[in-house]
Amino acid sequence: MAARETICSSPWKSFDYGHALASGWTVVTANHREFSRIDGLKVVDWTAEGD
Repeated sequence: MAARETICSSPWKSFDYGHALASGWTVVTANHREFSRIDGLKVVDWTAEGD
């Protein structure tokens, strides 16, 4: 049996990811690294400076 990759750090975050992905929402977070691992999830880093 192959080892499973852990995508997120908690079950509640998994729920948040799944809900946002299924709803087509954009996640606004300062933790871009963790959220960006989810294929198809739109992520915006609110700490990044805009143009």
